[in-house]
Amino acid sequence: MHTLLLLELAKSMFKEDLSFRTITELCKNEEVTLREIARRVGVPYSKMSKILQKLINVGVIEYISINKNMRKYRLKKDFESLKRLLI
Repeated sequence: MHTLLLLELAKSMFKEDLSFRTITELCKNEEVTLREIARRVGVPYSKMSKILQKLINVGVIEYISINKNMRKYRLKKDFESLKRLLI
């Protein structure tokens, strides 16, 4: 029970944090392109690119190359449990 209360508190505190919102969107969608996630979070493409790179660097997300010009982003397997908590 305390875990759920803490999670709700964290959600309300960080709902404006773009990294948190990006992770939440990635929990809802298996794999998304940069443009898709930028639209869903409501930020410009260039800003989302920086957010995604930061999340890759800390090891939370990864991407798969669809072709030389397109990538799809997703949570790393180690963070799959976030889906149950965030959505």
